[in-house]
Order: sequence, then structure tokens, then C-alpha cells
Amino acid sequence: MIATEIRNPVPDQKSKAWLLPYIITLLAMLTMQMATMGYAPLTPQIVQEFKLSYTQLGLFAGAYGLMSILLSVPAGMAVHRFSEKRVLFLGLVVTCIGIALLSRAIGFITAFGSLIVWYAGFRFAFVGILRPSPSPARRPGAAARSASSAPCRRLASSSERPSAAMSERPLAGDRR
Repeated sequence: MIATEIRNPVPDQKSKAWLLPYIITLLAMLTMQMATMGYAPLTPQIVQEFKLSYTQLGLFAGAYGLMSILLSVPAGMAVHRFSEKRVLFLGLVVTCIGIALLSRAIGFITAFGSLIVWYAGFRFAFVGILRPSPSPARRPGAAARSASSAPCRRLASSSERPSAAMSERPLAGDRR
């Protein structure tokens, strides 16, 4: 028997329990993304319904990109701070609220505001689902339990530059 087989036994069904919800959520997110970007054939009806100018239509169409630029980093920070599940759930709730508001919009301002709410929720949900979870060794507190990583932590947390004595060749201007 190979040593890696002893350390890494075949995973049981419990360890794969996350796979089905992940795939379902990913498919739902991709479907929602198609909905956000796939309304181009409906633009004549949108222009007619809300009496939009070309500038307003451009804002309406560009809102997704604008929200992506503005909210991707804060969404990633929220995922890092609060966990993927919480941010994903909150993002999906906000997305549903934005879609419900958009269905009741009566003018450009309310439609654009609803669209912003929809896309903000979508951006947080999308970043929440696509952020890879850290491996068990990289989770907070795992390094503290590992004695072999103590020197690495000290070196990584140290702001000191390695001395010339530690390097292979002397630094310029160093006389030995």
C-alpha cells in the first residue's frame, strides 16, 4: 500500500455532501447572470415602457458592469469576514428584492434604482459562490496548531530584512 493511500483514505459520502448544493447554486447563479445580460432583445420594449433616452438606455445596460466594478472587492471582503454562506444568502435575498422592485417600477428612476439593488445583491451572491474555500491547513487557527509552521509565521510576520550574513553573497558596499 502506498503511503498517500494511508494518509488520504477514500472520502465518504458525508465529505461530498456539499457538491450537490454547490452545483445547484452555481447553475442558479449562471441562469441569473444570463437574465442580467440577456435582456438585449427586450430593449425596444424597455425603451417604450419607461420612455428612455439613449443615455438612459446606456445607463440601464451599463449598470451591471458599474456594479461589478464598484462591489467586487467589498463583496470579497464581506465573504472573507462573514463566510460564503451568509454573504450568498444575503446576496440572493437582495437580488430577489431588486427583481421584485423592478417588476413594479413605474419610471426610469425606480427601474434604475431597482436594477442597482438587483445587481448589488447579485454581485455579492456571485462572489460568495465563486470564492474558493480555504483548505483545512489554511483556515484560521490551523497554523497555530501546527508546530512546523511556527518559523514560517515568524518570518512572514517579521518586517525585518534578512541580514547580509544570511545571504549567499555580501551586499554591495558590505566589507568582510
